[in-house]
Amino acid sequence: MRIVKAKVKIGNGAGEHTLDAVRYAAYSLSAAAYVLLEPAGKGAVQVSFSERPGARLAGIEGRFKQALADEKLREKNFEENRGLREFMILKALAAAEPAKQQQDTGLTPEQEKELDALIAQVESEIKEEAASGSGDPLGIAKRWEDKNVATKNRKKK
Repeated sequence: MRIVKAKVKIGNGAGEHTLDAVRYAAYSLSAAAYVLLEPAGKGAVQVSFSERPGARLAGIEGRFKQALADEKLREKNFEENRGLREFMILKALAAAEPAKQQQDTGLTPEQEKELDALIAQVESEIKEEAASGSGDPLGIAKRWEDKNVATKNRKKK
């Protein structure tokens, strides 16, 4: 089993990469090789690639360096677009509700007042009926057994 090792500087300076960039770059190559990340002193990580069955390690170090460069570019773009991304998300989450438009009923103001008065009158009549206890003049809310007690008694005789 062949093992390829690479040492990568960690930090924010020139020629240095973030630990996330190293991890993502290594992960992008994990289909071709097993990857092991180990600390290699202060500010460095050692990346070890070992062959997977049926895969070859030829050129893996070059592919890893290219993947690191790609990840560094992704991080740069991510940071440069942070303000725009936050603005878009805030705009989407805090979108003002559209102003509710009044419906045009086609009634004049006098007709609307008359209609409101009729509605108020009907509502007050409903409240009075509910308070007086005669809220079911047709007996709709009664159980079937209560309505048909007389029928039961006639059949038993």
